[in-house]
Formats: sequence, C-alpha cells, structure tokens
Amino acid sequence: MKIPRTKRYSIYKKLVLIEEQRRIDEEGKDRILFFEPDGREHYVYRVTDSTRSEKDHYYGSHTPHKGKIYTSLIDEFWTYRTSSKYNVLDENKKEQYKIKIINVFDNPADKMIYEAFLHQYFNVKLSSKFWNESNQTPFGYDTTGKSFNVGRKQTKKNKEAVSRANRNKIVVYDDSNNIIRINTNDKRYLSGQYKNLTQGKTKAKDLEGNIVMVDCETYHNSSNFRYTREQIAIYDKVENKNKLVTNKEFQENDHYMGIAEGKVNVKDGFNNKFQVSKYDPRYLSGEFVHVRKGIKYDRNSPEYKEAYIERDFSGSKNPKALKINIFDEKNNLRFECHGNIREVIKDNDLPNNLIGSYRNDAKPLYTSKRQLTFAKKKGWESFQGWYAKIVD
Repeated sequence: MKIPRTKRYSIYKKLVLIEEQRRIDEEGKDRILFFEPDGREHYVYRVTDSTRSEKDHYYGSHTPHKGKIYTSLIDEFWTYRTSSKYNVLDENKKEQYKIKIINVFDNPADKMIYEAFLHQYFNVKLSSKFWNESNQTPFGYDTTGKSFNVGRKQTKKNKEAVSRANRNKIVVYDDSNNIIRINTNDKRYLSGQYKNLTQGKTKAKDLEGNIVMVDCETYHNSSNFRYTREQIAIYDKVENKNKLVTNKEFQENDHYMGIAEGKVNVKDGFNNKFQVSKYDPRYLSGEFVHVRKGIKYDRNSPEYKEAYIERDFSGSKNPKALKINIFDEKNNLRFECHGNIREVIKDNDLPNNLIGSYRNDAKPLYTSKRQLTFAKKKGWESFQGWYAKIVD
C-alpha cells in the first residue's frame, strides 16, 4: 500500500496547528499537542491480515511505557493490549498477520497527527480495505457515516460517557456545508456564521409517506409535502409508560399527559442544562435555577427596538413596518398585517406563537409533542400547522 507523500502531511500538520490555536483562542480549550521529546519511541503501525479478502488492513499507533525493555518495535507491538487490536487479532496465530512500522517519532504529538493524517487520507472508517471503526483525529474520533452501533445495546457507563461528551454541544453546518458538532458558546455559532441544522426547516411528509426535513419556504409553496403530525408521544399514567397516540386519542383520554408536562428546563452552577420535575428538591432549594435566569435584555438598545418594536408593531405609516400574512394549515390566507400583527392576534384570539413563526422563516405552529401539549392547555390546538410569513 502506497504511503502518501511527505508534502501532503506537512500541509495537514499546518492545518492541525491552526485549528488547535483556534480552539484555544475561541473556545478556551487546553493545549493537547505537545512536541517535546520524552525519550520514548512513538510509532504508527499497519497490520495486514492475510486471511481476509477485504478489510484486511488496520492503521494504529502506540507509545511504550517509560522504562519498558523490548528488542524491537514489532515485539513491543504484541505485548500491549487494546480493544481495537484484540477484538480482531488472534495472538496465537501471529503468522497470519504482517506488522509494518510506518513511522517513528520522538514525541506524542507528531505520532497522533501522523496517524490522523493516514486515517483521513485513506478514510479508513468507510474504506473496504480497512477494519478501523473510526478515523482518529488530533482532537478525538470521527465516526461520521458509520452505523456499527445499530442493534447494539449500550451499557449505562457508555451512555453516561456519551452524555458527558455531548453536553453543551450543538450540531451545525460550517462554511463548507459540512456537519460538525461544536460548543454552544462557540463564537462562530453565536455570530450566526454557523447555522443550526434545523434552522429555517420543518418536518413534512412527502408523497410516498416518508418524513423528511425541508425548508419552510419549500413546504409552504410545494404540493409535494404535507403536515406530518398524525401521532404524538405521550405518557400513559395508567400503563406507566410513554407511547404514540393520535391527536384525537390524546384529547379524549384524561390519563394521557404530555411527556414534558410538569417538567422545567434548568441549569446548575456550571451552566449544565437539564430537564427535571418542577417539584425536584434541587430545583425547589435553588441548587438548580431556570435556564433563563440571569439573562437580561436592554430594552433601550437600538438592536432591541429594531427587532421587537419599530419593525413589527409601529404601524403601516412607518416605512420599516413589516407586511405579514397569516395562513392556516392548508396554506389558505387568513389575515393580512402591516405593522399591526399584535393587534390582529389580540382582536381575533389567535395564538401569540404566530410572532415566533414569521421570525423563524414561517415555521408551522405546534409541530412537536411539547408544543402540542402547550397548545392544548391554551385551547389553541385548532391552530396546529398555522404559520405567519413576511411578504414584500
């Protein structure tokens, strides 16, 4: 197997160092790449299994313990244990494996970057030539496109580890339209440079009955999609479990309740966010506080006035006033507004959520189970699927 040229690796290494500095400057991350020699041999290896017709290679790396004595790196390879190696290799049949030391470094950072470079170059996680389950990166692992956990029951320990790793993270589109996961406090997300995957989109059913995510504009202007909410998730107080029921069944049974009913979104002292019962002792004692506590808006700021006062509700004589039309779930025009949407909503007993609808690219009302539960309490379930849209 041909190893890529050194020039490619040099370019990749420069990009990695730029990314690490960005993580430090913008996300407050600690430095994880250390290039100081430590007296050990840090090596990248390739294993080839002669009995396989496909997925016969594996790229990995290892660093021997300090003070460890060994005659060669090949011998050292067979003395260390990793789950990725021993789940596949049979130590009693060494003759069927060919071990090749690809490169040796005097520091751990170069070893990590070089292994990540090879993984990315060959895309080992998806290649038919490799049995690696993921691509090593200098900052973790990439399993995008893999489905090796389908049907596999996760342990409680693994679930907790995944939960900790994803805490305060969000999935977004970057500048190249790639899907990545970043911290919710990342400046690129807060500035609007990176977009949430669901921003300006809604769930819909296509002509074949498949549920898909589509742009709100496409949903409203195309006859190929229709409203999806035929069933909602609820909690059955009699059977003591969650289940899916139709809207009609939900409204006719008193022992059904929304799965978020009686719960509140809170945060702890470290700004970690949870959903707990509103009677939770930690919430009642003040250990947990509502997620919105401490967030204040300057109502005198130009930004606030521009977004919430002048543009929306100052009347048709104001050149900045918006023209907004309100449609029902069948895309029929119900009301026309020109700087007076609040008055139209109040005079016609419409839900206030229509204001959020036009601000979110005409997103239909009450498309989630939580929103539908809220609408039922307010008596607004008949407005399910309605939306408000800015017009020229």
